[in-house]
Amino acid sequence: MNTFLKRNFHWILAGILLIIVLLFAFVSPGYYGGTDNISHYLFARYAYRHPWLFLHSWGRPLYTTLSSPFAQFGFRGSQVFNILLGIATAWLCYRIARSLEIGNPLLVMILVCFTPLYFLMMPTALTEILFGFVFVLTVFLFIRGHYIAAAIVISFLPFARSEGY
Repeated sequence: MNTFLKRNFHWILAGILLIIVLLFAFVSPGYYGGTDNISHYLFARYAYRHPWLFLHSWGRPLYTTLSSPFAQFGFRGSQVFNILLGIATAWLCYRIARSLEIGNPLLVMILVCFTPLYFLMMPTALTEILFGFVFVLTVFLFIRGHYIAAAIVISFLPFARSEGY
């Protein structure tokens, strides 16, 4: 049992972090991000009805495309999408830290999730979380020697946020 916990504690920690952020999202009376938050949700929500929204530059095409299935469940669906991306980003950061043999890589997951602004942005429909995920996924692929895959993934960065240019 002890070796099971040691081998899988990063998954357990990811699950605990997911539960904490989901509870924060559903108990919180408001959200961070103002009208940008709602606008990105509405782009994703109505993209199937108005397909040109998938290509709208302000709506961020990659975000709209990936979040639109979740947005069909309402604003909470968009929040869940971003929370899942945030936890996936933290997990990738853990894997990067482990690959680089950084001491206590599990702490990286906690630091990513509880960075103050990142923690506030995870339960929103803002595009910064997707931008961070794409960037960290690129670094992960690059460190593992998958250079072509890293180049392909990073090429989508401008479609997550225009700062990707």
